[in-house]
Amino acid sequence: PLCVVGRVYVSNEGVNAQIAVPSNILPNFRAACASLPALEGVDLNLDLDIPNAEFNAFPPFRTLHVRPREQIVVDGLDEPLDLRDQTGIQLQPDEWHSALDNPDAVILDCRNTYESDVGRFDGAVPLNTTTFRDTWDKLADALEGKPKDTPVLTYCTGGIRCVKVGAYLEQRLGFANTYRLEGGIVNYTRHFRDIADSEGAPFDA
Repeated sequence: PLCVVGRVYVSNEGVNAQIAVPSNILPNFRAACASLPALEGVDLNLDLDIPNAEFNAFPPFRTLHVRPREQIVVDGLDEPLDLRDQTGIQLQPDEWHSALDNPDAVILDCRNTYESDVGRFDGAVPLNTTTFRDTWDKLADALEGKPKDTPVLTYCTGGIRCVKVGAYLEQRLGFANTYRLEGGIVNYTRHFRDIADSEGAPFDA
């Protein structure tokens, strides 16, 4: 009845969903999520609004698939990370924007190469990974010789990968000053697009 399509992965780590919801149904979808104790307070990281005609012509998904997974993001690590604690400090888009000006910070683009090649924040170091499993050696290389109190800023597309990256930086590599962009590029772009729209200004991602 909610006309939701897409894919949802469920594991003990949490839920990762890439779905499309009709805008007129979104309030009902929010209410449905809030009615489930397991999803209470769940973050709905909204991306672009797609006009109905465009969606019908080029649907990103055709059906809804819900699948169990061992991990919502396969990391290839032998021992699991603790995702409940020491995962880095989340920064809202405005806070992140300010943090980028810190000359002592190392900014890490934790997306795969094909994503980083599209564009990245000024000064960001791309990890140049093919899959998320490649991340750990690339992190060690990118931060080799850096003091453990170095500010490390990480970002990805939707923020999920950087939860694990933050945990690895703190729990395995011993960095104590780590930050991650809440909601990733998706949330950052939407935040500043909404500001531009409210001010009647053009938005250039």
